Amino acid sequence: MSEINRFARQSGAAGQSAACGRNGGQGRATEVAMSKLLVVGALGLVGRAVVERFAGRADVPVIGLARRRADFAPGATWVQADLQDAAATRAALAQHAAGITHVVYAALNEQPGLVQGWRSAHNMALNTRMLAHLLAAIEGAPLQHVTPLQGTKAYGVHTGRAMRVPAREGDALRDHVNFYFDQQDLVKLAPPATASAGPCSARRSCWAWRWAAR
Repeated sequence: MSEINRFARQSGAAGQSAACGRNGGQGRATEVAMSKLLVVGALGLVGRAVVERFAGRADVPVIGLARRRADFAPGATWVQADLQDAAATRAALAQHAAGITHVVYAALNEQPGLVQGWRSAHNMALNTRMLAHLLAAIEGAPLQHVTPLQGTKAYGVHTGRAMRVPAREGDALRDHVNFYFDQQDLVKLAPPATASAGPCSARRSCWAWRWAAR
């Protein structure tokens, strides 16, 4: 949560977002007059904690996105949308995307058979599409930082391998199929969020925001 806490200290000020965490990359950050935080999957365990951390602060407008109706944090702006529906996601965020500088992506689609779902090619593709739909819906926003949530699947816990406790960031190996890695690549290779980012000379120079997997 260090990136989120740093955002709390820096919100409302123009300039770059903070340094990245595991496997993080950085690009040209867009200067904006005010920061706006979008929390996706805002009624889940992590999303709820983030909204509770920032909602009600005058200097940090918070948008919470979830499939269900919100049951807390009236100080936040709440949006209902199913990320599996690209058109519905775009429509729900159409009036809110302007000014979004930070995204905490904590949305997740699980299957009834939890571990089996983690290994399902269909479910992995679906979770990646959900993030793609979200990024498309806020295209043009002056993003500075995107934080996609990751968990123990990044360490291959669902493959049956032994996992060191406590785990270290460097323990995450890309030697297995995992939608966390697909989402991470999607964020890294997304096109510039604003025209001011300029033309791309290589794919990595297209980054218009920073990111960190948490």
